[in-house]
Amino acid sequence: ELQIFKCFSCGRGGNSLKFLQEYLNIDFQEALYELSVLAGVEDANMSSKIVSKRQYYQVLQMVLQTYQKTLLKDKSAIDFLRKRGITKETAMHFQLGFAPFDYKFLSASDIDKNILGQLGLVNQKGSNLVDYYVNRIIFPYFDISGRVIGFIGRTIADDTVKYLISRNSEVFHKNNVLFGFYNNMDFIHKHKSVNIVEGQFDVLSLYQSGVKNVVAMSGSGDNKQIESLVKMVDEIKIFADGDKAGIKNVYKVAKQLPIIPKVKYCEGYDPDEAIKNKLKVEEFGLVEFLFDYSGFTNIEALKCCIEIANNVTDRILLSYLVRDISLYSDISEDQLMKMITEKTGLGPLYQQK
Repeated sequence: ELQIFKCFSCGRGGNSLKFLQEYLNIDFQEALYELSVLAGVEDANMSSKIVSKRQYYQVLQMVLQTYQKTLLKDKSAIDFLRKRGITKETAMHFQLGFAPFDYKFLSASDIDKNILGQLGLVNQKGSNLVDYYVNRIIFPYFDISGRVIGFIGRTIADDTVKYLISRNSEVFHKNNVLFGFYNNMDFIHKHKSVNIVEGQFDVLSLYQSGVKNVVAMSGSGDNKQIESLVKMVDEIKIFADGDKAGIKNVYKVAKQLPIIPKVKYCEGYDPDEAIKNKLKVEEFGLVEFLFDYSGFTNIEALKCCIEIANNVTDRILLSYLVRDISLYSDISEDQLMKMITEKTGLGPLYQQK
């Protein structure tokens, strides 16, 4: 009668749409379509879109399985992973594959060429279709339901372009995904914390070292999987690359988070290198890192901190962040709050009763 459900084992609950999403592992739009069919009010336009998305998922799964089979028997790919210290168990956990040195590998297969083209996995070159991924280790991206949505390929040769990420499509946008999120979701749940890195091999190395609650972030825009991630954790650590680009990325990631992360850093080395060489990795508070270790001027660090504070909606967390910024900038907490609340619309924090 209430049109709701509640699982007393795991604690999940919600309405009929939420139930279908959870039970069938589908997104909101697909759940809405399924309910419309049950109610006898099926929308033709919606039906067409859902069918197209399901075809995309099916083709992407077929492509991944094809790449996985190739990895198992390609000596050059196996040797490349072995030299990088990647074990067979790790490759299987992250469902890695390999696109061979064959520009007709997918385009000459039995997989639907039209859908391959729509997903950007084959391209028209003159009168021929050629593959997008050639001679590359394939790292798959999954949605939170475990469906393949895209790939990133790392060359095993000396190509100018080391990494190629899937083109944006109906099911994939690079700013909305985290590599390793689906694969490591249980570990993230268990620890209630997560390490965010930049690279796919960083994820693999941390996983092998025992740090299995780890993901890699692509792009610099708002990330939808981050929204799901932060609901699972109480703590976030950004494990930065030890160069200028890595330091800037700390700011880019931190300003997308509603909670205040810590920073792990090994100067001059990325996480993959730091782990393999057993180097000392230091951990800092976010404000401490931006003011004292980033190489930013105090003004630059202050601007970064203010921008980050603008996205923190929890008043208690914001008060701690403002306190830390005040200590490092010599600007009063009241002045900082005025600068922040003008943008966030939170109102005067310290006037609350």
